[in-house]
Amino acid sequence: MNHCKVIGYFSQNLNCQASAFFHRAHQAWSGERCSYQKYFRREEHWTVVQGETLITLNDVELQRAAGEAIVIPREAWHRLANPGASDLVVIEVQCGDYLGEDDIVRRQDNYGRAKTAVRVDGEVERSLTFGFVDLAALPDQVVQVGTLIPGRDGSAVRLRSLLEVAGVREHATHITFSASVDNFSASVPLAAVIDRAVLVYRQGLEPLSTRQGGPVRLFITDVESCDVESVNACTNVKDLDHIRITVAPEADTL
Repeated sequence: MNHCKVIGYFSQNLNCQASAFFHRAHQAWSGERCSYQKYFRREEHWTVVQGETLITLNDVELQRAAGEAIVIPREAWHRLANPGASDLVVIEVQCGDYLGEDDIVRRQDNYGRAKTAVRVDGEVERSLTFGFVDLAALPDQVVQVGTLIPGRDGSAVRLRSLLEVAGVREHATHITFSASVDNFSASVPLAAVIDRAVLVYRQGLEPLSTRQGGPVRLFITDVESCDVESVNACTNVKDLDHIRITVAPEADTL
């Protein structure tokens, strides 16, 4: 067990199961509110040293004044706000086995970053739309897609993760990837890509930029060795916003 302590702000040690810790100060102006977010691999200990704060923790609002503290558990939705007339200063101590900022997921973003949306429908049990938060919460995340596709940057999730949530029907044979912004679509055999395809959707804390083909870009890993003629580099769809599961090939723009 590690003991996390910030000299000058805490009168006692903070006990946490952690391999690393880090501390920093937050300052929020009057009326400011941070994004609503969570981390999977760290908890946070907040102590108010100036002003008053309104904290939202898993949809419950809590007030804390100077000298008071609160623990933000792992995977807890949280944000702080400054409803008062004076500036707010909060000391944050992070405890966990990983403290990177790419561990973050936002439910409500106050800075215009949460604009990702990919629709999955057709021959599935549940037609679903996956936003930025939904994609980030799925299993089988690829923290750095460059480990699979040299020269590419960003974080991704495997296609299979989306399809398992949607529930592909047994008789489905094909999948169509579409980008409405370009009126582009590619229809390919499902079996050829279900374990090769990844959806790149973020760079650090931000959605994948349009310059990189975002907010979501499809890549087929090791596409050169794929034995299916219809699966090639053109299947790596930029601006992906629609995935349709079908029982036969659909007309596409390849």
